[in-house]
Amino acid sequence: MWGASDGEGSRHAYYRRTRRGRVQHVVRERYLRDDVGFGTLAGRGDLRDEDALREVLNDEHRDKKTNMRQLLVLDTNVVLHQMDLLEVEDCAPLQNAVLLETVLQETKKNNLSVYNRLALLLRDDKRCFVAFANEHHRETWRDQMPGETPNDYNDRLIREATAWFKQLVEGEGIARVVLVTNDRKNRDLALKAGLHAVTIHAYVKSVQASHPGLVELLAGKENDGASDAETDGMSTVSGAKAARFAAHFSEPEIHRRLKAGTVVQGTFRSSPYARDEATIMAYTADGQAQKITIKGHAHMNRAVEGDRVAVVRLSANEALESATDADDGEQNTAEDEGESARAGLADEVAEEPGEASMVGTKLPSKARQASSGGDAGPAYGKVVGIIKRNWRQYCGSVDERDATRVIKGEHVLVVPVDAKLPKIRIRTRQLDAIKDKRILVSIDSWDRYSAFPDGHFVKVIGTIGDRETETAVLLHEHDIPTLEFSRKVMKCLPREGAAWKVTPENSQGRVDLRHLPVCSIDPPGCKDIDDALHVRRLENGNLEVGVHIADVTHFVRHDSEIDKEAANRGTSTYLVERRLDMLPGLLTTDICSLRGGVDRFAFSVIWEFTPPHDPADEPAKKKRKVGDGGDATKKSKSKKTKSKSGDNGETEDMDLSGPGEVEDGRGLRQVSVRFCKSIIHSKAALSYGEAQAWLDDPSAVGDLPENVRMLNRIARVLRQRRIDAGALSLASQEVRFKLDNDSHDPTDVEMYQQKEANSLVEEFMLLANITVAKRIVERYPRCSMLRRHPAPAKEMFDELLRAAKIHGVDLKVDSSKNLADSLDAAVRPGKPFFNKLFRILTTRCMMQAVYFISGDFAPPEYRHYGLASPIYTHFTSPIRRYADVVVHRLLAAAEDIDPLPVPYESKDSMKELCDNLNKRHHNAQLAGRASIALHTVVFFRGRTTTATAMVSRVRERGIVVVVPEYGIEGKIAFAKSDAEAKQAFDFDADQMLTRHKATGHTIQVFDEVKVKLYVHRSAAYRESLIVTLVKPGIPCLEPGNNKAEDSTA
Repeated sequence: MWGASDGEGSRHAYYRRTRRGRVQHVVRERYLRDDVGFGTLAGRGDLRDEDALREVLNDEHRDKKTNMRQLLVLDTNVVLHQMDLLEVEDCAPLQNAVLLETVLQETKKNNLSVYNRLALLLRDDKRCFVAFANEHHRETWRDQMPGETPNDYNDRLIREATAWFKQLVEGEGIARVVLVTNDRKNRDLALKAGLHAVTIHAYVKSVQASHPGLVELLAGKENDGASDAETDGMSTVSGAKAARFAAHFSEPEIHRRLKAGTVVQGTFRSSPYARDEATIMAYTADGQAQKITIKGHAHMNRAVEGDRVAVVRLSANEALESATDADDGEQNTAEDEGESARAGLADEVAEEPGEASMVGTKLPSKARQASSGGDAGPAYGKVVGIIKRNWRQYCGSVDERDATRVIKGEHVLVVPVDAKLPKIRIRTRQLDAIKDKRILVSIDSWDRYSAFPDGHFVKVIGTIGDRETETAVLLHEHDIPTLEFSRKVMKCLPREGAAWKVTPENSQGRVDLRHLPVCSIDPPGCKDIDDALHVRRLENGNLEVGVHIADVTHFVRHDSEIDKEAANRGTSTYLVERRLDMLPGLLTTDICSLRGGVDRFAFSVIWEFTPPHDPADEPAKKKRKVGDGGDATKKSKSKKTKSKSGDNGETEDMDLSGPGEVEDGRGLRQVSVRFCKSIIHSKAALSYGEAQAWLDDPSAVGDLPENVRMLNRIARVLRQRRIDAGALSLASQEVRFKLDNDSHDPTDVEMYQQKEANSLVEEFMLLANITVAKRIVERYPRCSMLRRHPAPAKEMFDELLRAAKIHGVDLKVDSSKNLADSLDAAVRPGKPFFNKLFRILTTRCMMQAVYFISGDFAPPEYRHYGLASPIYTHFTSPIRRYADVVVHRLLAAAEDIDPLPVPYESKDSMKELCDNLNKRHHNAQLAGRASIALHTVVFFRGRTTTATAMVSRVRERGIVVVVPEYGIEGKIAFAKSDAEAKQAFDFDADQMLTRHKATGHTIQVFDEVKVKLYVHRSAAYRESLIVTLVKPGIPCLEPGNNKAEDSTA
């Protein structure tokens, strides 16, 4: 127990078991102080005395009886459940509040998302939200009493702090101190102790006359908070509600059963396609992962996407019984049925970074067994308790049936845009105003007698279908930070602003490289230029090649406000029509950007290479490939480093030879490499098109055209070496929109075309990243931030292998080299898209690449499978990726340029950082794809188009096609159910073929078909892009139709 003796520190040590079964020794110390004052306030710092507090309190709202200002002390339950209310701007009754350390810690423990929102309120200098360290103040800290529960203890600390404020603040006539709590017991004890205490509902009701809009923002009812155990006694006889779900275990019961091993815990992941199915990934005591499937609404038991749940295992028979649960209260419309039919074509997809994903194939049976613990078959379970809710604000719209009929009462259902979420019931008096709008709602509660969770309306986002509204929705749903940079962040920028320039004073210690022929090559119109290149011939005949990266860390100092903001954002997010920057624009597009014709700071990697052999001599030379054995695998100097593996501290040799260190008869042998902070002066900021023109026209003369062509010669050698080593050349459905200059609506869409100039830049960025990765792990083998791409399990290719065999393609997946070679051979005359679709489907078999800390894995596991590189990191894009900022600091420390930040030496700290970067990177990717999907719908509004497509999937109820011209993947449903499909079709799963009985038409995977594309707008303002079959003439389902119709009619 922590003590409070005479200001001296107390020490508390204990052991805890992590979610993955590891035991950690935790030591905590607490020091009590007398100089805490009344807390801290944004923009004012410490409030040392009563006068300081008196000066900052808002004066607009006063208590009616005493005419005193009111200072609210917020309880944890109010913060956790009423954030939408607390975030209301310019609301005088909610302007003065105290957030106790106890409340902040409990909020962070229970809901990190709410804690982050609360932290923003504490940083808002327009409010008087005071943070008070009550657990470090001598007069407000108390020991935990024997037998006192953690919840009762925290409540007592809150009451003690409230009493202290009442004595000093109310006693001096500064403000009336009110404890706001919805905990009945805490409120009663506070009143008994002579404190002012009210529920948040009572407080809002007291100011309703002047602020009527606050009522709709209230979460739940005033007497909410009763546990399942307290409501179990509700009668189920006639006239009373019958329970739809089993009661949840109490928190002590869950912990007891977890300790006994009779239940497991994991994060609840709903299927985006099947409303009655979910999974968790649980970990055994020895750290082994086990995937558990939860089938049926009854067994899902009110868990929502992202909740931390307790699950008890079930047999397959027990699990499947729940799949035939009674109706959950929803009546499907024709629109629902059409969507359900299309959803039935999709199978399991991975939602988490690092999980395997192959959209368009079921997870093979062997992979299912592996993920569920071996050959015993899939594991099943049911939710028996909620350990930690992950509720947030959700974007949605009023249910179509509620939006198009007269509603009795004030309750309506809101359909979230995320298909993994249940409908949410809210109370509103403004249905007419919101029925055609995207709105934001929150979940308040979900009792066991209700088919749906109860929630409340937060705000209107905009009109359904409006491009700006839908963009705001996708940004919110993918948790992309959209707030403007705070004043504290902006204060970190150079005072000179855009007038900043390189001077002798600010560039001391840098290497002056302004004489070098540096240039950049980027997409047209690019303003955030991270990288530039140079090449020149040395006096000894060798070549000097440089990669110069914007020195962002010169302006973003570790642990500054701007650094904290960048670390939280993690990455810039690129949408079709805009970019959401990780850093303020002054850095992103100006003083960090390596623009042409200006001096800029850079972090440079400079190699010396022997010249590449003349391509004209290539046929005369013996071609040798890395990895073929014999002399072909000889290297100039096999570079190895000692590195500790995993947690056991053992060391082993790791071959880190890079693409410039291979002797293969092509020349280009790396002689040396050096790193330095530099000053550069880019001679030109080229677009890909401009650089490509010089590559295509050998007659173009001048230093820059000749340098670009020499860089391309080097890049070709580097690329061929990677390919020889097994690097994969995969594909994705990248599209490019042409936008209207005024409205920014898309006017045309086409598949993205990669040029050789793109590959030129890519090769040097890869070389720099690999070179830097080797350097930092050599100096910091335990805490370097690297990026790995695990090899996919062979089972992940099962369905693709079957499809390949059907079409005579010998797809070899035993190594990345064999896979790359067999993909090159997967061509069909007259079907140019055949090979690209194969590569797209292969990409979907891959694991996600992820950031990790070198000390967490053995060196062989550092490998990047797709790049065929033994080690890799991100160094070349610090303007838009925070991982690169971290790597810049690691490299600077490795080169003794700057000291290593202390947190970087902590594995736990770095792992937490990696986890956030992986999440942010994944979310940004998903947001980018969602933006493409949105603009595709906007583009097809008002137009119906026919196009050629290729079948990527054949299922019993329909097919999935890819339209190369537009980069669109669409589902075409032939039947609403498996039974209906069996009546009309002969489906051959082995041959991936279906035959329509009535017409005799057949469709097989990789067949070319003709499709129709159009946008359907439902009665409730919903829009979706529909793909239907034109040729062959097989009837298919369309929105609004209950039966399949021939779309050619």
